[in-house]
Order: sequence, then structure tokens, then C-alpha cells
Amino acid sequence: MKSYHQNNRFDIVFIGLGAGNSLLLLSLIKNNLLLGKKVAVIDIDKKNSNDKTYCFWDDNDAPIVLDLQPIISHSYNNIQFNNKDPEPLNNQSYFYIKSIDLYNFSKLKLQQHNIPFYEDSVVSIEKEKEYFILAAKENIYIANQIFDSRLQQSTIPKNDDIFLNQSFYGWQVALKKELFLPNVFEIMNFNVAQNGYTQFVYTLPFSSTEALIEMTRFGKEKLTPTEGKNLLDQYIKTVYGDYEVVGEEVGCIPMTTIKYPISKFNGILHTGAGANLIKPSTGYGFKNMFYFAERASIFIKKNGFSNISELNKISPNRFAFYDRLLLIILLNWTKWGKPIFETLFKTQKVDTVLKFLDEKTTIVNEIKIFAKLPLTPFLKAVFIYLKNNNYVSKCLSILLIIIYFLLNSMNANFVNYYSYTILIIGMLLIGLPHGAVDHLLLLNKKFSLKNYILKYLLVVLVYFALWQIMPLIALVIFLIYSAFHFGESEVEELNVNFNGIKQYLVSFLIGASILLFIISTHLVAALQIINSIKGINLGSDFLNFIFKINPFVSYCTITVLILFSTLFTKRSLWFLITMLLLSTQTNLLFAFGSYFIFYHSANAWHQLKTKLSLNNFSLYKNALPFTLGALLIFMFIGGYLYFINPIKIEIFEPVFYVFIACISLPHVVLMHFFYKNYKLERK
Repeated sequence: MKSYHQNNRFDIVFIGLGAGNSLLLLSLIKNNLLLGKKVAVIDIDKKNSNDKTYCFWDDNDAPIVLDLQPIISHSYNNIQFNNKDPEPLNNQSYFYIKSIDLYNFSKLKLQQHNIPFYEDSVVSIEKEKEYFILAAKENIYIANQIFDSRLQQSTIPKNDDIFLNQSFYGWQVALKKELFLPNVFEIMNFNVAQNGYTQFVYTLPFSSTEALIEMTRFGKEKLTPTEGKNLLDQYIKTVYGDYEVVGEEVGCIPMTTIKYPISKFNGILHTGAGANLIKPSTGYGFKNMFYFAERASIFIKKNGFSNISELNKISPNRFAFYDRLLLIILLNWTKWGKPIFETLFKTQKVDTVLKFLDEKTTIVNEIKIFAKLPLTPFLKAVFIYLKNNNYVSKCLSILLIIIYFLLNSMNANFVNYYSYTILIIGMLLIGLPHGAVDHLLLLNKKFSLKNYILKYLLVVLVYFALWQIMPLIALVIFLIYSAFHFGESEVEELNVNFNGIKQYLVSFLIGASILLFIISTHLVAALQIINSIKGINLGSDFLNFIFKINPFVSYCTITVLILFSTLFTKRSLWFLITMLLLSTQTNLLFAFGSYFIFYHSANAWHQLKTKLSLNNFSLYKNALPFTLGALLIFMFIGGYLYFINPIKIEIFEPVFYVFIACISLPHVVLMHFFYKNYKLERK
């Protein structure tokens, strides 16, 4: 390991001098927060070329405009779309900054405050007691606090994450005729070939004869320089005639739903794109970076540099949802990009559009905006979103319970046929199959299908024997491992990372709350089933005690779920809470079956598809033999019971629960180790 010179030990190190860190550096200097601090900047590039263009819109007296006025090259008071008549921006303007001007402005501040700039590339960062060791190609640096503008390469995308490119190729051109309106910029002109993508021209005039004209593409594949040149040449000649190229600009902005996490180390703050400051649906991020820097300065002024790593972009969740819907559309149906944007600018005032893009509109405004956009692609996108996030089964469970209410209000006999039909179909489609692919969880080990089946059946038979010998103990064991298993599956679906005892405790609390809430809200029916199991006879004193504390149990369990849903801010738990509350008005079998099939089994099926990289067909194909085997065993047991006593059909319900308990035990064990091993592999 290289040794470090004492001069390379700093209080604060900025990794990168792009927009995110430049704006943060300028904000900290403006607020006198670097006084008395030893500061350094490290960047792989000298930052001596004009490699980017930064644009934003805001009020003419906004802080970003006042602070950056010295480097704003041009501003525009009017906007144009698709060659339509220009519209005024009223009290706002659209501002243009050259990246070289921002770099030079920042480097001037570095010189004025004696902050060294190192042209070096940071390879790794290690935490050592109260400071960080930055290993770079040329030197070793020591820092107490780091502002890191690099993208986090180790971030693992979720299964439903989308990544598109906003790629562009532009020319700064000079015309022979005065055809540009210097005070008007054209944000989108779709009068170009789409070529299977969403493509448009973006024009920023610098005078009546000079402008930056860019060909922009939204899509998976980037726009190549050859494609850009051909499209630009055709467009410029058609619209403006003869021209001369005096400059070139090439770039690509990520349009993605991937969210970068805050740093795991207290003392490192991610900035720029790494702080999720680029809006996925537009690629604009400069203004977000400026106001993020302002928030960071306010935080530091109040709290010092401690815990600053927790800062993140503040944005209402619904706008992330809107962005995702648009990216789903651009990914799957590129032809809709052009009509969506054309309709947006045609039906809405410019002020409304810009306010919407700034995420400052109200829900009422947004409903009015979406009401005038093409409906078909957004409905398809919503369905894909629900499917990818495993929400379809959750919505279906709520719908099925509502249908239960309607049927029950009309005819109680109908609801019985309905509930049995739904549960049987659900068990056949996903309830049994999700546990019938347990053999796939062992394929990475020395695997013998014969030995696997024998061991699996042995565990089932031993546990079945325990139900016959000591049913009460078997019941307690069933409730404990079921609670843990349900909770573990929910925690996995929530995609929250816990380790060790904390993982087990959270899993058990969530699972126990689910199970106990279902039981406590159907207590009479639950106790009838328990008492019907041979060998279990709960005493009257115990039953009185249970009935006495039952309201408290119901309240506590649903409260725990609400607290966790608030803590994790995950929608799936709110779906679950809604379903559980609605199921209090159904019978026990339908309440438990709805959760078991449409939540637990659906979650597990989704997780198996993701983690094993298999589609539905492959999973069903692997599950079929074992699903049929489980059905044959249950049918054999049912036939035997019917042969003994064909009159009492009620005996099937406790047998069903015991049967599920027995075949679930090995499944619970295998799924636990599968989750555990999968997490270790991802690390």
C-alpha cells in the first residue's frame, strides 16, 4: 500500500468537480462553512474543456439565478414547441450555462481559498476509526469527511428497474441568414424521423444566426454520431438552409428508476447523479443539485458535518410513480413518446407543464393533466407496474373480498360456493405450486432427487406423528414457524436489509402480527377448529382468558403492522393491512386463504422467479410433479376420512390445516436457507 504524505491529510475531500460537487463547494464557501477546514478536490479530469451544457428554468430572482449570474451565458423568456408560436415564460426564464464556465468559476474559488486540486483517480475508500483512507492511482489521501460525486457501481438494480438513455448529438451552427429568435428556445421538435424511438430536436439560439441544435433520443440504444449527423444535416437544411458547424456536443444522460442508497458510512455524502438528483423522465438535474447543495449547507450550519450522509432528495412518491410509468411506456411502446409529449404541450399551459416537471403541482392539477393525455399507454403501464411489483395478486385479493361482501349480502349459500371455488383455484394455481419447487433450492449442492423426496417425506411423516402424539405441542410449533416464515417472506418482499438477530426479530414480529390478527378477528371459528383436532382440549379458564385479551391482541397486532409500514414506507404493507381489515368480515377459511394464497404464496412465487431467474412456465413445469403428489396425498387422506364418516364434512377443515402444517415444515426450512444463501451470494 502506498504511504501518504502529511500534506495529503484533509478535513474534507471532494471526489469530482462536476456539477454536483461544484455547486456544493460554492454553497459551502458562500456560507463560510469551510473556514478553518483543510479541503481538497480530486478529479480524474483537469476540467479544462466544455464537455457539457447545463440548463434550467426558474424565477428571474431565484437564488440559483442570483448566485450563478456570472456564468449564465444566455437566458430565454419564451418557449417554442414543434414549430408552434412561441409562448412567454412570464416571470420565469430558461437559463444556459457552459460546463467550462462552471468549472473555471469553481476552480477560481479553489485558488482564492487555497484549496488544492489533484488530478487523480480514487480507486477505493476504507473506513479507519474516525477517518477515511482514499486510495488513488497516484497518492493516498486521508479525510474526515467526503463528498463523493461518483456513481455507485456496486448498486444492484431491482428486478423491475428500468434503464434508458437520453442520448444526444448536437452542433453549434452558424447560418447565413438571420433566422433564429435569440429570446426563444425550442424545447422539443418532433418533426424528425422517429426510427423506432422517441426522437426530437432541441434548439438554443445564441444570436439571430448562431444556435446549438441537438438531436435527442429516448431509448435503450444510444444515438450514434453517424445517426445524429445524418438526422441533423437533413433537419437543418430543411428548416434553415445552408449552415456551418462551429462546435460539437455529444452526451448521454441516464433515465432510470434505479435508486442509489445513502452511504453506509457516516461521513460520506453522495452528490450529483449518485444522490438521485437527475429526474428520470426528463434528464434535468442541475437545479436539483443546486438546491440540494443549499439544503446541505443549511444542515451543516445547524448540525455540523455529523450525520450529513443521511441527506437525500426530497420528492413526493407520486412523482417517482409518474416517472416510472413514462419510462415503462418509452421502454415498451416507443411510438407513444411523440403523441404523449405533443398532447402535453398542446393541452396544458407552459407554466403548468414546467411546474409539473418541477414536481410542484397538486394532485388535482395532475389529474387534469393525465386526463388529457392518451389513456391506453398509461393503463398498460400501470398494469406492468402492478405486475412487476407483485401488486396484481394483492389488488386481486382485495377485489375478491369485495365480491365476497356483495355475494354475502345477496345469498349466504352463494358466498360459500364462491369462497370454496376461489380457494381451491388459488391453491391449485399458486398455493401448492409455490412450495412444490423446493427441490430447485438445492440444485447448487450435491443433489439427489430420490434422497430429497425421501428426506422431505420423512420430515412430513415425523411431524404428522407429532400431531397424533402431542397435538398441542405440534400446534405451538406450527404457529411459531408459520409466523417466522410469513414474516421472513414479507421482509424479503419489502427489500429491507437486516442482519442476524434483528432480521429474525423483525420477521417474527411481522409474521406473528399477521397470523394473530387473522386468528383474533376470527377467534370463535379458530378455537372451534383447534378443539376439533384430536387430542386438543382447551380448558374453560384458558378460553376465558383468551376471550378477555382478544381485543387487545387484535389492536396490538394491526398497530405493529401499521408501525412497520410507516417505518419502511412500503406500499405492499398498506395493501396487506387493507386486506386484513377487510377480511375481518369474512369467514376464517377465506381470510386465512386470501392471505396465504394472494400474499404469502404470490410473494414467494415472485421471489423464486427473481432469484432463480426462471419464468412462470419453467416454475410450473418444475412444480407439477410435486403439486400432483401433494394433491394425491390429500385426496387419499380425504377419501379415507369420508370412508370412515361420510356425513360429517366438517372434519375436512381441521385435516386441511394439519395437512398444510405438515407439508409446510420442510418448505419453511428450505426457504429460510435459500433467502440466507441468496443474500450472502449478492454480497
